[in-house]
Amino acid sequence: MIFVNAPVDSACNPHITDDIHHDACWLAGVGIAAAHQGKFWQFHDELFQRLPITAVDAQTVAGRLDGLGIDRARVQREMESGAVFDELSRDIELCDTLKITSVPALVINGHVRGGGISPASLEAILRAMLLPDGGKSPRR
Repeated sequence: MIFVNAPVDSACNPHITDDIHHDACWLAGVGIAAAHQGKFWQFHDELFQRLPITAVDAQTVAGRLDGLGIDRARVQREMESGAVFDELSRDIELCDTLKITSVPALVINGHVRGGGISPASLEAILRAMLLPDGGKSPRR
């Protein structure tokens, strides 16, 4: 499983016509910098599981980086160098190539399904793809 950034902000994503989150580009950049420190999933979980959606902004998140074990000075240097935004551009290009127009999205063997997917549906898809009989045999 990989995480690909698709910020809903036209400041860094040319495919966005209506900005939904004005800090999305900054947040994606910090996520990339956190990944360089081996802290991506801690950052991800803070944004998507612990913080209420109304608190996911640059000011709130910046104040929580230390508590996540993320070196803020290093993040700042990487943001200022522009390197994280080069990576972000590649993520956006990949989404465009795969025709991903909404997130979350699931891509398996080049087939794209936008929106969320239940664990049971994902299991059925994987069983059908991976098992010789298309997943029709009973579970063991």
